[in-house]
Amino acid sequence: MAIQRNTIMIVDDHPLFRQGLRRLIDDAGRFAVVAEAATGYEAIRMADIHRPHVILIDIQLPGVTGLKIARILKKQHPHSQLIILSMFLDDERLFDAVRAGAAAFLTKDIEAGDLIAAIGRVANGEQLINATVLSRPQLA
Repeated sequence: MAIQRNTIMIVDDHPLFRQGLRRLIDDAGRFAVVAEAATGYEAIRMADIHRPHVILIDIQLPGVTGLKIARILKKQHPHSQLIILSMFLDDERLFDAVRAGAAAFLTKDIEAGDLIAAIGRVANGEQLINATVLSRPQLA
């Protein structure tokens, strides 16, 4: 099964957050949420089945971290674009996200319109994480 443009998978262990993201993305009308996962292992399984174009993945998942799952997903699905979601932005996590191959690192306090715009930019091949790194000179 080939990757389909503008398909999204949401990986977060909080059902209410996943449902809210799904509704936000569905309401935007630009993307189709094809899968949701609450754990890293479920994310790997769902990615294998659905081959999403963009994967939104929480940095903190129960058991295996979101960053470890991101590395696995990027290795197994190199054409999928990864957006790491986190409550906080810190240099260590940002650097780990870069090493995992993420296209973007976004904090969960992002405005809805900005999130949809970021998903669109990542879906079009932009690497937003580069701008985030460059905005933090101590990390760059």
